[in-house]
Amino acid sequence: MTFFELSLRQRLLLAVIPSTLFLLPVQFEGAAAYGHAALFGALVMAPFISRRPWLFLRFGLVVVTPMLMTFALVQATNSEGVVPHFLQIQVLDATGKPGDIKGLVFDLLEMTLMLTLLPALVLIVVAPLKVSWKYWLYALLSGALTIGSAVLWVNWFWCIWFCTWWDDLLAIFPYTIWALSFCAAVHFGRIDIRCAGGVAGGSG
Repeated sequence: MTFFELSLRQRLLLAVIPSTLFLLPVQFEGAAAYGHAALFGALVMAPFISRRPWLFLRFGLVVVTPMLMTFALVQATNSEGVVPHFLQIQVLDATGKPGDIKGLVFDLLEMTLMLTLLPALVLIVVAPLKVSWKYWLYALLSGALTIGSAVLWVNWFWCIWFCTWWDDLLAIFPYTIWALSFCAAVHFGRIDIRCAGGVAGGSG
């Protein structure tokens, strides 16, 4: 069994690793934010690559995608050079409090699209994956679950100033839910092309 032929249990175990960055007693800013994004691409998305030709290019694309997502959202919502947690960027206004309901709902929908549907589309093109209609339903559910857990974290646990390592540690929960739910969504929504006629290079 190779990195691209893992069982669901093995995929889920790998998916937990990116969020363990929150166990480090440091603020999750700057390079750490992009490090998390790169690990998400490498350990959550890349194991679903199903074609061996151009493997390094495919791997690079799925690693770069979440990093570009992080960069784009940070640049679009933050002009002070601070890199906040990826999941809190568009669920708070400038004061650190939830904004107006209409704007908040729009932002949550936008984040759902960014967090799950964009990576899901990249996997279809780059991996490439053959999927059923359930793939998109599961991806949407993953995004909704992720955003829901992030909102609870922001409202209950997130601090604005004088943050401690404990505040960052609590952020492990929405990030872990994101990775696990996205991994499960891809696993159950894809069509295993090994069963549908075989895979070039024997990957899955």
